Amino acid sequence: AWTFRRYGEGFASKADWRRHNTQQLIVQVSRAIKQAKPEVEYGVSPAGVWRNRSFDPAGSDTRGAAAYDESYADTRKWVQQGLLDYIAPQ
Repeated sequence: AWTFRRYGEGFASKADWRRHNTQQLIVQVSRAIKQAKPEVEYGVSPAGVWRNRSFDPAGSDTRGAAAYDESYADTRKWVQQGLLDYIAPQ
């Protein structure tokens, strides 16, 4: 809680701040790999559910733990932004 109070200014919630931090990690790793070795493919293996439809109309008709809400990983956004060469949901 202390860290969020200190660094989370400008975010509506701790969850949004955490997703932002995770996003920055994915962006930085993606760029570093493409700069150092463009032939290397970069991907992640997140939880199989991005989001449940009960929380987001774009989500799946599932009831399981969702990467977006449980791990603060907006994997759908990473794919849409072309940050990954592949995604292998678990």
